[in-house]
Amino acid sequence: MSKKPLSVHEVVQLTGVTARTLHYYDQIGLLKPTKVTKAGYRMYDNTALGRLQNILLFRELQFPLKEIKVILDSPDFDPSEAIAQQIRLLELQYKRIGELITFARQIKNKGVMTMNFDVFDKSESMRQKSKQNGAIRKRIRSTNKRKLIQMKVVITRLQTN
Repeated sequence: MSKKPLSVHEVVQLTGVTARTLHYYDQIGLLKPTKVTKAGYRMYDNTALGRLQNILLFRELQFPLKEIKVILDSPDFDPSEAIAQQIRLLELQYKRIGELITFARQIKNKGVMTMNFDVFDKSESMRQKSKQNGAIRKRIRSTNKRKLIQMKVVITRLQTN
């Protein structure tokens, strides 16, 4: 990676993230530029780009921006632990997509009238569980290890789908 800080335009070219997204991340304190030039240009160094990479991985895993900020700003944030958890979550998603592909092929081979709903996301019933878990989440946020527990909750949810 480059030793000289990159401009917003260069970060956009490198990552595919829009300039508007970078400005929004700055506005909410999720990703601050390394420096702002006298002309007002935001510049990002390798540390900022590493944080952006973490943000993008968490976004791919459907983490809300607020939770990402809490995780990354936590004093006990461990990048290697985070990437290990992200890999596990991605593996679970990969497994789930494989199951859906297999199911779709079975429908294709057996005919459209095959009735089996086990493979589908049970999000409607999960929303009810999510409401119940809301109280639990509030308690989790009060602990120093909340980011690890939140990741484990997501893993558990993916495993039950």
